[in-house]
Formats: sequence, C-alpha cells, structure tokens
Amino acid sequence: MEPYELMWLEVDSNDPAALLELKKSTRIPICSGGFLSTAKAFDPFLNMRAMDIVNVEVAGCGLTEARRIATLAETRELNITPTMPAVIY
Repeated sequence: MEPYELMWLEVDSNDPAALLELKKSTRIPICSGGFLSTAKAFDPFLNMRAMDIVNVEVAGCGLTEARRIATLAETRELNITPTMPAVIY
C-alpha cells in the first residue's frame, strides 16, 4: 500500500501488541482507537506507541473523556483525529 502514499491507514485492533507489529511493518502512519471509549482503554496502546495517530470517536466517549484521551496523546507527542459519526436525517 505504500506506493499509494496514504496519509494514514485506519486499523482497529483489540491487541496493542498486534497493532504495534503492524505499525513496525510499514512506513504508512497507523491511525487507531475509534472503537475505544475511555482514557484507560487507550492507555496500553499509547504506552506501547502502537499507533501514530489517535482516533477518538467523540460521540462514543463524550467531550470530557475525549479531552482526557487527547491529553494522553499529547504527552506522548502523538497526533489525534477526533471523529463524529455522520448522521443523516
């Protein structure tokens, strides 16, 4: 996938070690975490630096928890991409 020069590859995994192995196998930045909803759940992934970009689903965790997660990412000098689900009425 590297020839396509992706900005990032979004991959969700419940296993931080497996995600870290994927991250080490490519130059494409790995974005993950959209399925996690608490700072405590993100902690093992961030401690292992298993992702390059932290994906926070704001609607799933709320603004306060999203800010906590963003602070954890910032202290580890990781980028964050907050996302919201698309709602069509």
